[in-house]
Order: sequence, then structure tokens, then C-alpha cells
Amino acid sequence: SISFIIGYDIFEEAEEGLLDYLLTLPIPRREFIIGRALGGAVRAMIYTIPMFAIVAVLENFSNPLSLIAAVLDLFLLAFGVTGLSITVAVSVRSANRFDVVLALLELAVSRASTALYPLAFMPSYVAALAPFSPVTFAADSTRAALSGSSLDMLGLAGLLGFVAIFLGLGATFYFRRLEGGVYA
Repeated sequence: SISFIIGYDIFEEAEEGLLDYLLTLPIPRREFIIGRALGGAVRAMIYTIPMFAIVAVLENFSNPLSLIAAVLDLFLLAFGVTGLSITVAVSVRSANRFDVVLALLELAVSRASTALYPLAFMPSYVAALAPFSPVTFAADSTRAALSGSSLDMLGLAGLLGFVAIFLGLGATFYFRRLEGGVYA
């Protein structure tokens, strides 16, 4: 959920006219866009890591490589969701539509995954989509890392694909909006 906040920030900056000021800063636009996405992912990790540390202590996860792999999985998920949020923020022009689209995406991404429920207990229409959810990729990969089994290469590949697709789309749409001045 925290990763989606960057989309709200970007949308509000455009509506309030702050974007014009940000564009005058001596930073290349590509770096600005990637910095916004990284900032959103880091913000999400600031909220995630304390709870992750508590769970790691309570569950006695002591292998440092497993913990690093799990945190990497969570960071990739946060980075991808940030890209998704940026994509929506620069694609939707109405504040009401933006809120609805982002809420529906957040609901779909989190609920249609194996993070909360096993596939066997999901309705068939949700179970058909769950294996393709980025949250499923992150949950399965994190579970594999923390259980001591080998890396879940499918989950890691899915997360990397999710990041590449939505960070690429978000950056492309954001760059076009910045260059085209459509926010005015």
C-alpha cells in the first residue's frame, strides 16, 4: 500500500502546479523519474523492514543470505508497484477516477495472490489469475528464501519482469507528460 502513495504524490503535484517548479531543478528528467520511483520503493521499505525484522526474530530466521534475498524480493515488489502507481498517476486525469483505479488495482494486486490464501481456497476465477500476480511472485520467492530452499527463480523472474514493465511504462508516460506539458 505504501508503494502506491508515490502515485498520489505525483498526481497532487501536477494538480497543485508544483510540477513546474520540480522541472526547473538542475536534474536530468530521466534521473528525476527514476529517483521518484526509487524514493517510493525506499519509502515502502522503511515501513516494511521494521515489521520484517520483528517477524525474522520471532520466527528465528537467522541465515543472513536468506534475509537479504527476502528483503530484495520485497524491494523489487515495492519498486514495481511504485512503477504501476506512477503509470496510473500520469495516465488518469480525473482525481476521482485516479482514486478508484488505484484502489481497484491495489485490491486486485493484493487479494488475487497467494500471499493471504492458498490457491486451493480461492474461487476459480481468482485462482486462475493468482499465479501471475506480482504479490504471488514476491510471496513465493520470499517463502522459498526464508525456508532455506533454493531461490525461486520463477518468482524472481516474475518480479523483475513486473519492475521492468511498469517502471518502463511509468517512466515513458511520465516523460511524455513532462515533455508535452499535458498537466497544465
